[in-house]
Amino acid sequence: MQAGQYVNLPLHIDPTYMQQWNLSVQRQAGDAWLFTANYLGNKSTHRWINTAINPAVFIPGRVLLA
Repeated sequence: MQAGQYVNLPLHIDPTYMQQWNLSVQRQAGDAWLFTANYLGNKSTHRWINTAINPAVFIPGRVLLA
C-alpha cells in the first residue's frame, strides 16, 4: 500500500513575492543628546496557503489513549 499527498493548484497562479524595507533616522541635539527612530516593514503577496481538508480537532483537557 502506498500513501500520497495530493495538492491542487489553480492553472494560472501568480508568483509569490515578498517586499522588505527599513528606515532609520538619527538626529543630534546639542552635544549630549542623540535621538534615533527605526521602522521595519515587510509585505508578502500572492501567498500559497495550504488548508487542511479534514483537520484534526483538539479539545483542551481531553486525552484519548489507544
